[in-house]
Amino acid sequence: METLRKELTELGFDWNTGKIILWNLDGEYRSWSESQPVVKTIKDWKDKDLDYEYDTGYGSADTPHFIAEDDKFIYMPVQYDGASWLYKVSKDIDYYMTNEPPYEGGG
Repeated sequence: METLRKELTELGFDWNTGKIILWNLDGEYRSWSESQPVVKTIKDWKDKDLDYEYDTGYGSADTPHFIAEDDKFIYMPVQYDGASWLYKVSKDIDYYMTNEPPYEGGG
């Protein structure tokens, strides 16, 4: 089991400058065509929603629907064949002159 707090910390998320927007935490997939889910902006890093446990294994995706940013990166969930994980993309395109460019999903 994983949590957003744990996975974002492992990716180097800057908790001092970051912001997270969560859509839902019920483990249910919702397409954008369905009714608008509740959106929550997290500003308090002690928020219990950051410790919601989810399964990253194969099957159906269980990772919360969210987007996060800090001063250098954008963070998001990705999925391949039901397995999910978090990924970050630099806001500075020059970062990829010396680092591997983003390419997530199937390969």
